[in-house]
Amino acid sequence: MKNILLGLASLLLLVCACTRKPDTTTEYSLLPIPQSMHIADGSFTIGKGTKLYIDAPADDRHAISNAFAAWDDIAVTDKNTATNCISMTVCDTIEGLSSPEGYTINVGKDKITVKATSGAGLFYAAQTLQQLANGGNSIPVCTIT
Repeated sequence: MKNILLGLASLLLLVCACTRKPDTTTEYSLLPIPQSMHIADGSFTIGKGTKLYIDAPADDRHAISNAFAAWDDIAVTDKNTATNCISMTVCDTIEGLSSPEGYTINVGKDKITVKATSGAGLFYAAQTLQQLANGGNSIPVCTIT
Protein backbone atom coordinates (compact mmCIF):
# COMPACT_ATOMS: atom_id res chain seq x y z
CA MET A 1 0.00 0.00 0.00
CA LYS A 2 2.86 2.32 0.88
CA ASN A 3 4.47 1.74 -2.53
CA ILE A 4 1.21 2.49 -4.33
CA LEU A 5 0.79 5.80 -2.47
CA LEU A 6 4.40 6.70 -3.13
CA GLY A 7 3.93 5.87 -6.84
CA LEU A 8 0.75 7.97 -7.07
CA ALA A 9 2.43 10.89 -5.31
CA SER A 10 5.37 10.67 -7.72
CA LEU A 11 3.02 10.59 -10.71
CA LEU A 12 1.11 13.61 -9.41
CA LEU A 13 4.36 15.51 -8.92
CA LEU A 14 5.48 14.66 -12.45
CA VAL A 15 2.17 15.80 -13.97
CA CYS A 16 2.29 19.10 -12.04
CA ALA A 17 5.90 19.73 -13.04
CA CYS A 18 5.13 19.17 -16.72
CA THR A 19 2.03 21.36 -16.83
CA ARG A 20 2.63 24.61 -18.74
CA LYS A 21 0.80 27.87 -18.49
CA PRO A 22 -1.46 28.34 -21.54
CA ASP A 23 -0.04 30.41 -24.39
CA THR A 24 -1.99 33.68 -24.32
CA THR A 25 -1.03 34.55 -27.87
CA THR A 26 -2.99 31.61 -29.22
CA GLU A 27 -5.87 32.37 -26.84
CA TYR A 28 -6.29 35.69 -28.64
CA SER A 29 -5.25 34.54 -32.14
CA LEU A 30 -3.10 37.58 -32.82
CA LEU A 31 -1.52 37.95 -36.24
CA PRO A 32 1.30 38.52 -36.56
CA ILE A 33 2.20 36.59 -33.40
CA PRO A 34 3.89 38.98 -30.94
CA GLN A 35 7.37 38.38 -29.53
CA SER A 36 5.86 38.33 -26.06
CA MET A 37 2.47 38.82 -24.46
CA HIS A 38 1.58 38.96 -20.78
CA ILE A 39 -2.08 39.15 -19.73
CA ALA A 40 -3.15 40.51 -16.34
CA ASP A 41 -6.50 40.93 -14.60
CA GLY A 42 -8.83 43.68 -15.72
CA SER A 43 -9.48 45.54 -18.94
CA PHE A 44 -9.52 48.94 -20.60
CA THR A 45 -12.98 49.84 -21.85
CA ILE A 46 -13.42 52.12 -24.84
CA GLY A 47 -16.44 54.36 -24.34
CA LYS A 48 -17.70 57.91 -24.59
CA GLY A 49 -14.87 60.25 -23.77
CA THR A 50 -12.05 57.91 -24.78
CA LYS A 51 -9.33 59.96 -26.48
CA LEU A 52 -6.86 58.92 -29.17
CA TYR A 53 -3.55 60.77 -29.06
CA ILE A 54 -1.21 60.19 -32.02
CA ASP A 55 2.34 61.55 -31.97
CA ALA A 56 3.48 60.51 -35.45
CA PRO A 57 4.37 62.09 -38.79
CA ALA A 58 1.38 63.83 -40.39
CA ASP A 59 1.36 61.39 -43.31
CA ASP A 60 0.75 58.49 -40.90
CA ARG A 61 -1.83 60.06 -38.56
CA HIS A 62 -4.77 59.68 -40.94
CA ALA A 63 -4.20 55.96 -41.55
CA ILE A 64 -3.69 55.33 -37.84
CA SER A 65 -6.84 57.21 -36.80
CA ASN A 66 -8.82 55.36 -39.49
CA ALA A 67 -7.73 52.07 -37.92
CA PHE A 68 -9.88 53.08 -34.92
CA ALA A 69 -12.96 53.94 -37.01
CA ALA A 70 -14.85 50.87 -35.73
CA TRP A 71 -15.03 52.54 -32.31
CA ASP A 72 -17.39 55.49 -32.76
CA ASP A 73 -16.79 56.79 -29.25
CA ILE A 74 -13.08 57.58 -29.75
CA ALA A 75 -12.16 61.21 -30.37
CA VAL A 76 -8.74 62.20 -31.72
CA THR A 77 -7.01 64.75 -29.50
CA ASP A 78 -3.78 66.74 -29.54
CA LYS A 79 -3.24 66.25 -25.79
CA ASN A 80 -1.83 63.11 -24.20
CA THR A 81 -4.20 62.75 -21.24
CA ALA A 82 -3.53 60.66 -18.14
CA THR A 83 -6.70 58.56 -18.21
CA ASN A 84 -9.24 57.18 -20.67
CA CYS A 85 -6.72 57.62 -23.47
CA ILE A 86 -5.01 55.58 -26.15
CA SER A 87 -1.60 57.20 -26.55
CA MET A 88 0.36 56.28 -29.70
CA THR A 89 3.90 57.62 -30.12
CA VAL A 90 6.66 57.21 -32.68
CA CYS A 91 10.05 56.97 -30.91
CA ASP A 92 13.55 57.06 -32.36
CA THR A 93 14.48 53.75 -30.74
CA ILE A 94 12.80 51.17 -28.52
CA GLU A 95 14.98 48.77 -26.57
CA GLY A 96 14.62 45.22 -27.83
CA LEU A 97 12.93 46.15 -31.12
CA SER A 98 14.87 46.05 -34.36
CA SER A 99 12.04 45.98 -36.92
CA PRO A 100 10.72 49.35 -38.12
CA GLU A 101 7.24 47.80 -37.95
CA GLY A 102 7.69 46.57 -34.38
CA TYR A 103 5.82 48.07 -31.43
CA THR A 104 5.11 47.81 -27.74
CA ILE A 105 1.64 47.94 -26.22
CA ASN A 106 0.92 48.48 -22.54
CA VAL A 107 -2.77 48.21 -21.72
CA GLY A 108 -3.77 49.41 -18.27
CA LYS A 109 -7.23 49.80 -16.79
CA ASP A 110 -7.11 53.59 -17.35
CA LYS A 111 -4.82 54.06 -20.36
CA ILE A 112 -3.26 52.30 -23.34
CA THR A 113 0.29 53.31 -24.29
CA VAL A 114 1.67 52.29 -27.68
CA LYS A 115 5.21 52.98 -28.88
CA ALA A 116 6.73 52.21 -32.26
CA THR A 117 9.69 53.36 -34.35
CA SER A 118 7.47 54.21 -37.33
CA GLY A 119 3.93 55.08 -38.32
CA ALA A 120 3.62 51.58 -39.80
CA GLY A 121 4.41 50.13 -36.38
CA LEU A 122 1.64 52.24 -34.81
CA PHE A 123 -0.77 51.10 -37.52
CA TYR A 124 0.02 47.42 -36.84
CA ALA A 125 -0.35 48.03 -33.11
CA ALA A 126 -3.84 49.47 -33.79
CA GLN A 127 -4.68 46.25 -35.66
CA THR A 128 -3.50 44.23 -32.66
CA LEU A 129 -5.73 46.26 -30.32
CA GLN A 130 -8.71 45.52 -32.56
CA GLN A 131 -7.90 41.81 -32.50
CA LEU A 132 -7.69 41.92 -28.69
CA ALA A 133 -11.09 43.64 -28.48
CA ASN A 134 -12.57 40.96 -30.76
CA GLY A 135 -15.39 43.19 -32.01
CA GLY A 136 -16.15 44.65 -28.59
CA ASN A 137 -15.09 47.67 -26.54
CA SER A 138 -12.99 45.88 -23.93
CA ILE A 139 -9.25 45.22 -24.24
CA PRO A 140 -7.54 43.03 -21.63
CA VAL A 141 -4.83 44.53 -19.45
CA CYS A 142 -1.62 43.28 -21.04
CA THR A 143 1.90 44.01 -22.24
CA ILE A 144 2.84 43.10 -25.81
CA THR A 145 6.08 43.39 -27.78
